[in-house]
Amino acid sequence: MVMDAIEYISHRDLFAFELTRLRKMQGHSKTSFAEMVGISRRYLIKLESGEANPTLEMIERVAAGLGVGPQDLLDFERIARNKELYDTGITLRRITG
Repeated sequence: MVMDAIEYISHRDLFAFELTRLRKMQGHSKTSFAEMVGISRRYLIKLESGEANPTLEMIERVAAGLGVGPQDLLDFERIARNKELYDTGITLRRITG
């Protein structure tokens, strides 16, 4: 259930999951994406592993680099649903078509 996922997965981990998912979906390598948004590759790795606690400014920079709004990286209920589907091996493409 989604609410259970939110209780057991930190917001930082959900942010990390969504950042990684969107970066990979858009075909950016860690190095190229880090350069594009003006951060070190090491910091990007920390963001994507849930080790870093990003500021609002950093969330805005990363979102802009991904072409999404900051709210898209912070919609934790939606992200938890997507992560639950991802963890079970179900893709949105398989569900919709």
